[in-house]
Amino acid sequence: MTKSFSNWFFYTLVLSISCLFPTISTQDSPLLGSARVVFQTNYGDIEFGFYPSVAPQTVDHIYKLVRLGCYDTNHFFRVDKGFVAQVADVVTGRTAPMNEEQMNEAEKTIKGEFSDVKHVRGVISMGRSSDRNVTRSSFAILLGDAPHLDHKYAIFGKLTKGDETLKKLEKLPTRREGKYTMPTERVTILSTYYYDTEMEPCHQASPQGNQCYHLALAHWMFDATASVFHKVTLWMFDAGYAAAFVSHKVAHWMFDATASVFHKVTLWMFDAGYVAAFVSHKVAHWMLDATTSVFHKVTLWMFDAGYAAAFVSHKVAHWMLDATASVFHKVTLWMFDAAYAAAFVSHKVAHWMLDATASVFHKVTLWMFDAGYAAAFVFHKVALWMYDTLSFLIMSIDWDVDDEDV
Repeated sequence: MTKSFSNWFFYTLVLSISCLFPTISTQDSPLLGSARVVFQTNYGDIEFGFYPSVAPQTVDHIYKLVRLGCYDTNHFFRVDKGFVAQVADVVTGRTAPMNEEQMNEAEKTIKGEFSDVKHVRGVISMGRSSDRNVTRSSFAILLGDAPHLDHKYAIFGKLTKGDETLKKLEKLPTRREGKYTMPTERVTILSTYYYDTEMEPCHQASPQGNQCYHLALAHWMFDATASVFHKVTLWMFDAGYAAAFVSHKVAHWMFDATASVFHKVTLWMFDAGYVAAFVSHKVAHWMLDATTSVFHKVTLWMFDAGYAAAFVSHKVAHWMLDATASVFHKVTLWMFDAAYAAAFVSHKVAHWMLDATASVFHKVTLWMFDAGYAAAFVFHKVALWMYDTLSFLIMSIDWDVDDEDV
């Protein structure tokens, strides 16, 4: 009797509490809308629905991003076992470029719509910055209960299928970066699609019930093809850019090496030419001076010998004529004196002519070698100026290849 009364009292108490607080169950499990979104990842599919009555603005924003294909090629940048699997912001997380319409929607900020719905496993909650009222496109799927997030982050949906995929993600190896636990391998959202459970019930779509499956398969094949084509195109452009960059560097190196060698060889040739001209100048000076000195000495010797012979003949003639008749002696003396005077004048004229000729020849020869030396020096300076000007013009050319935005 006592036990029956206790059971009756317990059931009555529970029923009374349920009647007094009818909103607790609805707040914990609000009604899902009819729209469904499927993320096809490289580890399996994840399907979720929305809570339009809890966070209407957030739902409209996320659903529009899905319809525009903004989450395609995005990824789960954070997988913290027992806590959250978080999707990256589409502006920075995608590998494919975004068009203008996608970018306009992705850059919108939504005010935080906080509610009494609890953060439990399977609930989907918006990510945000330090400002509670600035949310964009990043959101997290709860992998466990997190009551400390309640009333701080806006819940807008719930997982409907794909818990096995989440369990796979929780087994992935991770690394710690700051406050985030991140998978070591990229968890890519290969493609996305959406449907409405009221307008397109899969079990009534066709007699075979495969219409939704075929739609999903077609979506996946198209997105996979687009993703592969996108990756191959990016790889080709990256390879082309790398080849252009390497060619640019090799061309710079070859030009610098060639210019350096050409510069050094040219300088060496001009320096060698300069040295050769200098040596030739000195040798010519020495040869000219030696030749002039020898020629001058031989000529003087010859004229001195002639003068000595004339002097001896003069004395001999004087001695011989002193023994002959006076008239013949005088005439002969006069003739020999005239000859002696002529020889003396010729000796002086010859000396003057030889000195003048040797001086002119010496000066002309020196002038010619000095002119050649000056021409070699000017040519050396002009060649250096031309080389420096050419090097400056070539190095001023912009050899860089602009990277294409991807």
